[in-house]
Amino acid sequence: MNIVTTIAVDQSDGPAAHYPQIPYASPSERRLIYWRCVCVFFRSSVTANPGARHLLITNDKKPPIIDGLDLEGYLRSLEVDILLVPFEEFRPTVEQSKIFRNNYYKLAALSYVVENFKGSTLLLDSDVIWINSWPSIPTGIHLYKAFSRPESQREPTGISSDDLAAMYALLEGVCSENPVDWCGGEFIAGDNVSLRSFMTQARQIFRRWQNDFDPSIHRFPNGTSVFDNDEFLLSRVAIDWKFEFTPHIKRIWTDEHGGGTVAHHRLAALHLPNEKLTGIAGLFDRLVLDGSPVTTDLLTGWCGIPIRQFKYESRDPRVRIRRAIVTALKSSLPGPAYNTLRSIFRRSPI
Repeated sequence: MNIVTTIAVDQSDGPAAHYPQIPYASPSERRLIYWRCVCVFFRSSVTANPGARHLLITNDKKPPIIDGLDLEGYLRSLEVDILLVPFEEFRPTVEQSKIFRNNYYKLAALSYVVENFKGSTLLLDSDVIWINSWPSIPTGIHLYKAFSRPESQREPTGISSDDLAAMYALLEGVCSENPVDWCGGEFIAGDNVSLRSFMTQARQIFRRWQNDFDPSIHRFPNGTSVFDNDEFLLSRVAIDWKFEFTPHIKRIWTDEHGGGTVAHHRLAALHLPNEKLTGIAGLFDRLVLDGSPVTTDLLTGWCGIPIRQFKYESRDPRVRIRRAIVTALKSSLPGPAYNTLRSIFRRSPI
């Protein structure tokens, strides 16, 4: 079984895309954030799934050194294979996609894996922590159900499953009789034969959409482009497939106090989009830099499942000083003045 995650660094052919969970991070800061996530992902997975092959697919030619630790050497010490794959396939143009553009890299990565490695594959986002082992080797196609809601409901994304169906009909000129399930992009799994066929169809649809895309037409009611989320493509491909929704991973939204329930400790993996700068950053310090043992209490305590037990503070004194200055400026300056100050440093307004 192959367990795979990815890192795609920003390309040089246009403005960086927007990433809502880390909206104010520069491309260089975002790169380090995701490298920390990858290290925690593999440290927890190697512990939970010791018999699996672990693969990192990236277009980052030189892994960074963080707090004196060479991350390439660290991952290789975990027996993680680091594979350099360019972001060429499944790559929207900057005109087509202004948000989550690098998320499409996972599809290029999955195509590479199924063409070059045997066995079943689990592809997951890097902001996932492993609590338990994956219970069985997947056969067929397995996806993640992002929402359980009426087909017409637009909350919380501003786009409903009915909107997806209408967009597919607009792009392809026909309405599918099959229902549209909104599939999350954080998990795709299956055996090699099934995934190769699945990705062949995804490639065909993606290319067709690129050829037919009209920015004035192919937008959802909230203004989002059909290329602004890889989940739109994934959900379209899934319409034509018999697949299973996995019960072994859960997307959990946390806040400063935590989120989820104790029952989530029984899952294999937790997808934690809000923990990149908090719980996962703290786990990087403890698990990767300090070499602490991987335990469920440590993983869930840092990430607040269900209650946050530890609060993250950067060990870098420069970061702590900068954060104190930013906090003081935020509290003392009016909003417009603070945003003017941010613009001087080429930062987006808040």
